[in-house]
Amino acid sequence: MMILNRSEVKFRINEHEKLEIIKYISLFCKPESHGELGRYKVNTLYLDDINLKSYHEKLDGDYTKTKYRLRFYDENIRHLNGEVKTKEGQNSVKYQFPLETSWGDSLEQVIKNNKNSFTGEVFSKRLFPVLSTSYSREAYTSLGSENIRLTFDSDLKISRKLNFEQQKQYINYPLKDYIMELKFSTKNTWVLNLLAELEQRKVSFSKYFHLLEYSRIN
Repeated sequence: MMILNRSEVKFRINEHEKLEIIKYISLFCKPESHGELGRYKVNTLYLDDINLKSYHEKLDGDYTKTKYRLRFYDENIRHLNGEVKTKEGQNSVKYQFPLETSWGDSLEQVIKNNKNSFTGEVFSKRLFPVLSTSYSREAYTSLGSENIRLTFDSDLKISRKLNFEQQKQYINYPLKDYIMELKFSTKNTWVLNLLAELEQRKVSFSKYFHLLEYSRIN
């Protein structure tokens, strides 16, 4: 199990702003090692209970929110992670659990083949798949040891197939801008400058919440 504890701030930016930010952070960051020059696809299967507890925590503006999801990158289904992410304000803690699976597996098969605290919680809370998403990510990490990360997410898509089929059909989510996330454990000077510069672009954008709402009316 891996635990990530950090603050997260999100911004909605356009193409020009993205290029300017990348130019600025090039002095302090490098493309992430995943994918080609930090570019890769993020595939997620979100889980919730029969009352959509995670969805309503966001809808009601709860200070503490918890999401459960299964996630893999590009086509690397064998590197599937179960994730529990808890947020309190801007602070988040993410627990990652490596899971063994193959194309075509159902959630029941994943639970059966992987016995750990993640699958145990999924079973005990009777969670089930409610949303399947895919999007493109461009990621950068700090050159130093500060554990700072910036990601630019775009091309958000939704699938009605709530499993691990290799060939899924997706519908596009109508967002032409980028969702930029700044994730950090400490604030150094360039992070503070970036936060101040982008204050007016700050958003509260949950992919699970917004894409689920969109899928329910389309």
